[in-house]
Amino acid sequence: MNKNTKGAIAVGVVLLLGFIVYKKFGKPDSRKVIINYLNATFGFKKENADFVNSADKGYIDNWSIAIMNGKDTFDFNGKTYITKGGTAKQ
Repeated sequence: MNKNTKGAIAVGVVLLLGFIVYKKFGKPDSRKVIINYLNATFGFKKENADFVNSADKGYIDNWSIAIMNGKDTFDFNGKTYITKGGTAKQ
């Protein structure tokens, strides 16, 4: 192996380790935050995970931000939703 090959491998390893650290300690996974919240609030139900995994990513992200910030409501696509349960506010 020449000097350039070793350098490329070293850069690749550093990037891979950085990515692993980011995924482990960086931004929390929105879906896991909501599933854990629903299970803690309403008890474990498989339907909670099924609903969260099938919901729109933007909706899930806004909901998880509201949970982490302790807000009672969150907005998505012009509608206001209640954080506890994720249902639309009337």
